[in-house]
Amino acid sequence: GGNASDITGDCFDLSNSIEVEEQFANGGTISTTVGQTAPVCINTLVPVSVSDAGGANGQNVAWVITSEDLTILTITTSGPFSFNVPGTYLIWRLGYVGTLNGAVVGANAGDLTGDCFDLSNPLTIAVIQCQAPGLPSVANNAELNSLPNPSNGYNLVIFNTEFNGKVVLDVYDMTGRNIQTLFNQDIQQGVEYRVEFDGTGLPNGVYIYRLTSDHGVTIHKFMIAR
Repeated sequence: GGNASDITGDCFDLSNSIEVEEQFANGGTISTTVGQTAPVCINTLVPVSVSDAGGANGQNVAWVITSEDLTILTITTSGPFSFNVPGTYLIWRLGYVGTLNGAVVGANAGDLTGDCFDLSNPLTIAVIQCQAPGLPSVANNAELNSLPNPSNGYNLVIFNTEFNGKVVLDVYDMTGRNIQTLFNQDIQQGVEYRVEFDGTGLPNGVYIYRLTSDHGVTIHKFMIAR
């Protein structure tokens, strides 16, 4: 309990000192004013604020988006977040120091292991397809599929509709980021269209094809897994 510099005696010596800096991780406490008491529409930006983050601020921090069963859908370093597919999602803030295992898309967040890590409280976000005035919420007169699913990145998108008119086919990730527009032109009723998508530069995970027209929206999930 004394001070090392106050040690006295007939004959003693202290070695050089070793300075040890303790590192710790803290996922903090996160909150949002969007989506906690009522569902949000697809593509609605969900801002998240952080408090009580401690030593994890700016050091080995990531955001983890999971499904209800804790399957990791995406890992990102920034927000806000939006979602293109109706469903229930959980947002977590992850702080970690040193080794972290299991932080990959498709894994279960409950299986994370490592030297020092901490997950914040989860934010549960219910996402719904909101109806536009005069339009159906989801087009039931269009078919949209892809082959193969899962794929190694190369994918063939197949679609047809029961109407004539312009359609737009986009690719999104699970955070709502528009990756690429694959098709944007007029089509004919009953004709099957095929579009190739090269996603070999994308990380493994779940992605969405979104077919939009004046008749509504059709969505299709696919997975890249190598």
